Parts: sequence; structure tokens; C-alpha cells
Amino acid sequence: FNVGKKGEHAERLFFTEDTPAFGSELYTTDGTVAGTTLFKDINALTEFSITGDPTTNQLQNYISFGGWAYFVADDGVHGRELWRTDGTAAGTSLFIDLDPGSGSSNPSNLLVWNNALYFTASATGNTGSPDLYKTDGTVAGTVKVVAGSGSQTIWGGFAPFNGALYFFYNSVLEVTDGTTAGTHGVSVTGYGSGLFPAGN
Repeated sequence: FNVGKKGEHAERLFFTEDTPAFGSELYTTDGTVAGTTLFKDINALTEFSITGDPTTNQLQNYISFGGWAYFVADDGVHGRELWRTDGTAAGTSLFIDLDPGSGSSNPSNLLVWNNALYFTASATGNTGSPDLYKTDGTVAGTVKVVAGSGSQTIWGGFAPFNGALYFFYNSVLEVTDGTTAGTHGVSVTGYGSGLFPAGN
């Protein structure tokens, strides 16, 4: 089996495993063979509900926030969207369907900053531009912070620094205070990458 993309939450270890019976799904373990089981069959077909680079050693797009663990999955009905779990199978569900129906908003770049969960996603799927969203953990409190520009919008390098959030938007350095009005460019143009705060 192809095992990888590990993440911790609720004092258990979660990982994805690809099996002939279930496809790529979320498994959990307490560190024992007997305590290692399928956590939830999100996609009832033998398809990939949890996708990502099978060569990596980390669960892609997984983060803990507000007592929940958020991750990206495809249940075969709603496309690739943002899900969350409280550490139980019963408490695992789709959080928000930004691209309604079978389309995929493809959430990425999950980051917790200033009491909010930030992520990029496209409400119009693969044909639309990924935008920057933030959520307070409620659907009503999930809002767009920065709109992308064209289907080729590239986000990356998110890094908190001096009370603000810095990131690259189409390779140009930008900064936000978490509001649309408080978002602006820092560099004029260029091909920046690799943000990292340093110092004491």
C-alpha cells in the first residue's frame, strides 16, 4: 500500500492509505496495530478522497484550528473542498462547498493567523481564479479577503510578520491585515519567493 501524508490531531495520528477496497482514504492509529483502522470512507467509491503528492511524507492541506482539524477531500459529490473533523468519524464532514455541486474549489495554502484560518480557493473551480479566503470556523464567517486575477493567479510564501500577513501574489510581495482594504503591494514587480521571518 502507498502510505504517507501524516498529520496529528486529537491525540491520534492520521494518515492516508490507498487500498484496493477503499482507494485513498483517511486512516487513524493510536500507535498499535489493533488501534489502526480506516477513520472514514469519505468517497464511497474506490477513488481518491484524499489527494496529493504520494511521494511526500505529509498530509497536504491539513491544519488544526479552533478545536477542529481541517483538510481537503473529495467525496465524489462535491469535488475537492474543505472538510473538518473533531477527531471522530461522526464529527467529520464537509465544512464549506465553495464551488457548489460536483465542481472543485481546490483549497490550498491553509494557514492559521490572527484567530482565523486562511486558505486559497476558487469558487468557480478550475476555470476560475483562486482567491484568498479567511474563516472564523463558521460558514457565515467565511469571507473573501483578496480576489485573484485570472486563472493563472499564483499564491505562495505566506508568512506572519510584525502583526501582518505577507505573501506572494503572482510573484509580487503583498501584505494584509486580514481585510480587503488593508491589503496592498510591498514590491512593485519581480519574481519573489521564499518568505521567512528571522531574528529573536
